[in-house]
Amino acid sequence: MEIIIKKASLKDASDILHVQMAAFESEGKLYNDFTISPLVETIEQVVKDFDTHIILKSVLNNGQLVGSIRGVMQGDICWLSRLSVLPEYQKKGIGTSLMLEIEKCFPKACRYELAAGGKSYGNINLYKKLGYEPLEEIKKNNVILLRMGKTSKKEIKNGL
Repeated sequence: MEIIIKKASLKDASDILHVQMAAFESEGKLYNDFTISPLVETIEQVVKDFDTHIILKSVLNNGQLVGSIRGVMQGDICWLSRLSVLPEYQKKGIGTSLMLEIEKCFPKACRYELAAGGKSYGNINLYKKLGYEPLEEIKKNNVILLRMGKTSKKEIKNGL
Protein backbone atom coordinates (compact mmCIF):
# COMPACT_ATOMS: atom_id res chain seq x y z
CA MET A 1 0.00 0.00 0.00
CA GLU A 2 1.61 3.21 -1.17
CA ILE A 3 0.45 6.41 0.53
CA ILE A 4 1.08 9.78 -1.09
CA ILE A 5 0.86 13.02 0.92
CA LYS A 6 0.27 16.25 -0.93
CA LYS A 7 -1.48 19.56 -0.64
CA ALA A 8 -5.26 19.29 -0.83
CA SER A 9 -7.36 21.47 -3.12
CA LEU A 10 -10.92 22.76 -2.96
CA LYS A 11 -12.12 19.80 -5.02
CA ASP A 12 -11.04 17.57 -2.09
CA ALA A 13 -13.28 19.35 0.45
CA SER A 14 -16.12 16.83 0.38
CA ASP A 15 -13.75 13.83 0.68
CA ILE A 16 -11.90 15.57 3.52
CA LEU A 17 -15.17 16.10 5.38
CA HIS A 18 -16.19 12.46 4.78
CA VAL A 19 -12.87 11.15 6.17
CA GLN A 20 -13.08 13.55 9.11
CA MET A 21 -16.60 12.40 10.04
CA ALA A 22 -15.58 8.74 9.86
CA ALA A 23 -12.39 9.35 11.85
CA PHE A 24 -14.01 11.40 14.61
CA GLU A 25 -17.05 9.14 15.07
CA SER A 26 -15.06 7.13 17.63
CA GLU A 27 -14.33 10.37 19.51
CA GLY A 28 -18.04 11.17 19.59
CA LYS A 29 -18.70 7.71 21.07
CA LEU A 30 -15.83 8.00 23.55
CA TYR A 31 -17.17 11.28 24.94
CA ASN A 32 -20.84 10.47 24.33
CA ASP A 33 -20.96 13.80 22.53
CA PHE A 34 -21.62 13.99 18.81
CA THR A 35 -21.58 17.80 18.87
CA ILE A 36 -17.78 18.05 19.03
CA SER A 37 -16.59 20.51 16.39
CA PRO A 38 -15.08 17.99 13.91
CA LEU A 39 -18.43 16.16 13.78
CA VAL A 40 -20.59 19.23 13.19
CA GLU A 41 -18.35 21.04 10.73
CA THR A 42 -20.04 21.82 7.42
CA ILE A 43 -18.67 21.62 3.91
CA GLU A 44 -18.79 25.43 3.82
CA GLN A 45 -16.48 25.59 6.84
CA VAL A 46 -14.03 23.15 5.25
CA VAL A 47 -14.03 25.22 2.05
CA LYS A 48 -13.47 28.42 4.06
CA ASP A 49 -10.40 26.90 5.77
CA PHE A 50 -8.70 26.67 2.37
CA ASP A 51 -8.44 30.50 2.52
CA THR A 52 -6.41 30.51 5.74
CA HIS A 53 -4.96 27.03 6.29
CA ILE A 54 -2.61 24.67 4.57
CA ILE A 55 -4.50 21.41 4.20
CA LEU A 56 -2.68 18.21 3.38
CA LYS A 57 -4.23 14.96 2.24
CA SER A 58 -3.01 11.39 2.14
CA VAL A 59 -4.15 9.34 -0.80
CA LEU A 60 -3.67 5.77 -1.92
CA ASN A 61 -2.01 5.15 -5.27
CA ASN A 62 -5.53 4.69 -6.72
CA GLY A 63 -6.37 8.29 -5.68
CA GLN A 64 -8.63 7.46 -2.69
CA LEU A 65 -8.30 10.10 0.02
CA VAL A 66 -7.73 8.33 3.35
CA GLY A 67 -6.46 11.13 5.62
CA SER A 68 -5.97 14.87 6.07
CA ILE A 69 -4.64 17.51 8.43
CA ARG A 70 -4.81 21.32 8.64
CA GLY A 71 -2.32 23.89 9.83
CA VAL A 72 -2.44 27.65 10.25
CA MET A 73 -0.03 30.23 11.62
CA GLN A 74 -1.19 32.30 14.59
CA GLY A 75 1.64 34.71 15.35
CA ASP A 76 4.77 32.55 15.50
CA ILE A 77 2.83 29.41 16.48
CA CYS A 78 1.55 26.86 13.98
CA TRP A 79 -1.79 25.48 15.15
CA LEU A 80 -2.50 21.97 13.83
CA SER A 81 -6.00 20.56 13.67
CA ARG A 82 -8.35 17.96 12.25
CA LEU A 83 -5.82 15.13 11.89
CA SER A 84 -8.14 12.54 10.34
CA VAL A 85 -7.51 9.05 8.99
CA LEU A 86 -10.19 6.63 7.86
CA PRO A 87 -10.65 4.03 10.63
CA GLU A 88 -9.62 1.12 8.41
CA TYR A 89 -6.29 2.87 7.65
CA GLN A 90 -5.44 3.93 11.21
CA LYS A 91 -2.36 2.54 12.97
CA LYS A 92 -0.45 2.29 9.67
CA GLY A 93 1.72 5.41 10.04
CA ILE A 94 -0.50 7.73 8.00
CA GLY A 95 -1.25 10.08 10.91
CA THR A 96 2.45 10.25 11.78
CA SER A 97 3.35 11.01 8.16
CA LEU A 98 0.71 13.74 7.94
CA MET A 99 1.98 15.34 11.16
CA LEU A 100 5.60 15.35 9.99
CA GLU A 101 4.67 16.76 6.57
CA ILE A 102 2.45 19.54 7.92
CA GLU A 103 5.23 20.68 10.25
CA LYS A 104 7.52 21.06 7.20
CA CYS A 105 4.93 23.39 5.62
CA PHE A 106 5.53 25.95 8.39
CA PRO A 107 9.30 26.55 8.52
CA LYS A 108 8.87 29.93 10.25
CA ALA A 109 6.95 28.49 13.20
CA CYS A 110 8.65 28.67 16.60
CA ARG A 111 6.17 26.17 18.06
CA TYR A 112 3.54 23.73 16.93
CA GLU A 113 0.41 23.32 18.99
CA LEU A 114 -2.72 21.19 18.86
CA ALA A 115 -5.59 20.00 21.03
CA ALA A 116 -6.48 16.40 21.78
CA GLY A 117 -9.37 14.96 23.73
CA GLY A 118 -8.17 14.21 27.26
CA LYS A 119 -9.45 10.61 27.07
CA SER A 120 -8.06 10.01 23.57
CA TYR A 121 -5.02 8.11 24.81
CA GLY A 122 -4.05 6.72 21.39
CA ASN A 123 -3.95 10.21 19.90
CA ILE A 124 -2.11 11.64 22.91
CA ASN A 125 0.49 8.86 22.68
CA LEU A 126 0.99 9.57 18.97
CA TYR A 127 1.58 13.25 19.68
CA LYS A 128 3.95 12.47 22.56
CA LYS A 129 5.90 10.12 20.29
CA LEU A 130 6.30 13.06 17.88
CA GLY A 131 7.67 15.31 20.64
CA TYR A 132 4.51 17.11 21.78
CA GLU A 133 4.08 17.76 25.49
CA PRO A 134 0.94 18.56 27.48
CA LEU A 135 0.58 22.30 28.17
CA GLU A 136 -2.86 22.73 29.73
CA GLU A 137 -6.32 21.25 30.04
CA ILE A 138 -9.23 23.14 28.51
CA LYS A 139 -12.88 22.35 29.22
CA LYS A 140 -15.00 22.74 26.10
CA ASN A 141 -18.64 21.78 26.55
CA ASN A 142 -18.58 18.21 27.94
CA VAL A 143 -15.03 17.44 26.81
CA ILE A 144 -11.69 18.07 28.48
CA LEU A 145 -9.15 18.95 25.79
CA LEU A 146 -5.42 18.67 26.29
CA ARG A 147 -3.47 21.47 24.60
CA MET A 148 -0.12 20.07 23.52
CA GLY A 149 2.93 21.78 22.08
CA LYS A 150 6.30 21.14 20.54
CA THR A 151 9.24 23.48 20.05
CA SER A 152 10.25 23.76 16.42
CA LYS A 153 13.76 23.05 15.18
CA LYS A 154 13.95 26.75 14.23
CA GLU A 155 13.47 27.75 17.88
CA ILE A 156 16.07 25.22 19.04
CA LYS A 157 18.63 26.55 16.49
CA ASN A 158 18.06 30.08 17.77
CA GLY A 159 18.86 28.93 21.29
CA LEU A 160 15.45 29.64 22.75
